[in-house]
Parts: sequence; C-alpha cells; structure tokens
Amino acid sequence: MIEILSMFANIALAALLVAVIVYCRTLNTNIRVLQDSRSEMAKLFAEFDQSIERASSSIYELKEAARKSDVVLKEKLDTANMIADDLSFMIERGTKMADQLETGLKGGRSALSQNAAKAAPAPEPAAPARNAAERAQQPTSRNTASLESVLEQMANRNNPAGNAPAKPGDAKPNTRIRSKAEQELLDSLKSGR
Repeated sequence: MIEILSMFANIALAALLVAVIVYCRTLNTNIRVLQDSRSEMAKLFAEFDQSIERASSSIYELKEAARKSDVVLKEKLDTANMIADDLSFMIERGTKMADQLETGLKGGRSALSQNAAKAAPAPEPAAPARNAAERAQQPTSRNTASLESVLEQMANRNNPAGNAPAKPGDAKPNTRIRSKAEQELLDSLKSGR
C-alpha cells in the first residue's frame, strides 16, 4: 500500500512537473516576445524623441519667423500711418487752397464783370446771343491776368520771401516757378471759361 501511495505521489509529482514545464515554456515565449517588443519600443521611443526635438526646433524657427514678420509689419504699418497722416494733411491743405482759390476767382469774376460792365460798349443788336456765348467761351487777357495774380498770391502765402526764377534771363524776376499741378490747374481754368 505504501508502494501504491508512493506511486500515486510520483505520478502526481510527474504531472505537476509536466505542468511546470509547459508553464515555463509559455513564460519563456512571452518573455522573448516582450524582449523583442522592448527593442522595438526602444526604437519607437528614439524616433519619438527625435520627432519631439524636430518639432521643438520647428516651433523655435516659427517663433523667430513670426517675430521677424512682426517687426517688418510694424515698420510697414508705421510707414503706412505716416503716409496716411501726410495724405490727410495734404487733402486738408488742398481743400483750403481750393476754397481760397474759388473765393479769389469769385472775387476776380465779380470785379471783372463790374469793370466789364462799366467799360464794355453796348452789345450789337444784330447778334447779342452769339457775342455773349463767344465771350463766355474765350478767356480774356484780364481773366488770365487775374487767375495768375490769384495763383501768385496763394504762392506768396506759402513762400512769403518768394523764389528766384530758375533761369537768370526769365522775364518775371519776382515770381516763383509754378509746379506742374498749378500749371495744369491754371490751364484747366483757362480752358473752362
């Protein structure tokens, strides 16, 4: 009986040893898979670390580019604001000058019309409408002289000392040289009559 018990104990011990061997083999396979995945994970972590470094350097470069573009934009915005201020000043100044010119022209027209009414002979009865229309379209030397005097007065307000002519042989030594805009204004006023 002891031998039977001993045999059962040996069989049970053999079965347990077989179970332990199977379990150890499964555990060994799992450990190998874990070690293989560990090397793959190490590679993955190294790549992830490199990606983080590239991203941080890209962020730094983006910040630097944003700072540079911010400086450039601020400079351009300051320049644009200065130009806008200059333009608004020039528009305001031009409006004032146009008002002064219009006032001077109205005063010159009224003085010319009063002088013309006093000095003009009676219109010919044969064609009064035609003569009036022709007179309205053709600038007279008095109108031209009054326009030039108004422009000279406005120019002398801006430059009371007056500018010397560009060439020593000019006919008017006390008048200043007109800018292109003033000359165009004078020409358009002459042609508009």
